[in-house]
Amino acid sequence: MPAKEPLHPQTRRHLVNSDRLRCSAIKEFALYGLTGAKVSNIVANAELTQPSFYRVWPSKEAAYHDIIENTAETWYSAAASMFHQDVAWTAENLLERIEYGINTLFTALTENMDLTTLVIRHQLNNPAERDTYLAIYDQGFDDLQQDGIIGQDIPSEVLAQAYLALTERFFVARLLNGQGSPLAVSREVAPLMVGILNSATSG
Repeated sequence: MPAKEPLHPQTRRHLVNSDRLRCSAIKEFALYGLTGAKVSNIVANAELTQPSFYRVWPSKEAAYHDIIENTAETWYSAAASMFHQDVAWTAENLLERIEYGINTLFTALTENMDLTTLVIRHQLNNPAERDTYLAIYDQGFDDLQQDGIIGQDIPSEVLAQAYLALTERFFVARLLNGQGSPLAVSREVAPLMVGILNSATSG
């Protein structure tokens, strides 16, 4: 396998500066929101200049939406990963799969709490974006019902609402306050959700 060519120093410097600006922008937006954030603060905290900022984003608004959209896509992928792994779902591994899915999502959500605060605040004010999670869960539980893994007594849309409500509630009550690890909290939530899924199976 041929060795990768080293990055040009200018390219490497641009990547490093972009990362510093992104980290600084996340903190600024998390503290002050889009309206209150200032490009001057972002570049000062990154120890860079305003031209550096505008080489990455054309405006403050573009920076905000770029950060929000990229993070949301990562979270949506984490949410969907529960239903798209190589391990097949069975009635026997239901608890394991649910725990895996919750832990994957919680791990993504706790990677950068400034970023999480920013994106959650944005999504709470934009219900349509939160509906993406419901669509992912609705489709996933519907597929499980069609495959006979879980019963059909409870509509997949209701299961999706229950899953979203449980994961949101425990995230806010535990992880947002630093009480417990993603895995530990996942182990609290998973049995509750499995109980609901099992109740969807007729006698």
